[in-house]
Amino acid sequence: MEAYHILLIAAALGVVATDALVRLRVAPERRDNIVDELLGVFVQTDLPRTIADTEPQSNTVADSLLKHFQQSFASRHIVRALVEAPHGLNVKELEDTLNEIAKRSGKNSLPSSAIRKVAMILMGAGFVKLTDGRFEMTELGWALHSMLRPTGRRQLADRSFA
Repeated sequence: MEAYHILLIAAALGVVATDALVRLRVAPERRDNIVDELLGVFVQTDLPRTIADTEPQSNTVADSLLKHFQQSFASRHIVRALVEAPHGLNVKELEDTLNEIAKRSGKNSLPSSAIRKVAMILMGAGFVKLTDGRFEMTELGWALHSMLRPTGRRQLADRSFA
């Protein structure tokens, strides 16, 4: 390499570095979050926190479970289907019920394997039990159902903020 190649590369690197420093110092509100995180590793900054950082985080297991069930279509509707079936449902009835709920909700039907896996997860968590080939609610499952109802959500919120 000749001397002018080295000077051109050094000048290009200098321009890029200067541009990055000017952008970081002059317009901090336009930075990407990744740049903020990287800069925060090297320099202590007093940047305003993002909205996600300022939202209060739920610390109770009940709140986290409630959020999970509110967001999980399969889990929430398996519990709902089992509540509506006093003698429980076998695998085929559970699949048919969930697929009917999905169709009414405008969602695609769930694969059988996904329904069985979610039911097994609910069993492992103690919300559902398998008796004589039929899925049934447990005491813990009934308590979960009462929390998922709108009045149960209000009671949970009142209890957690009291």
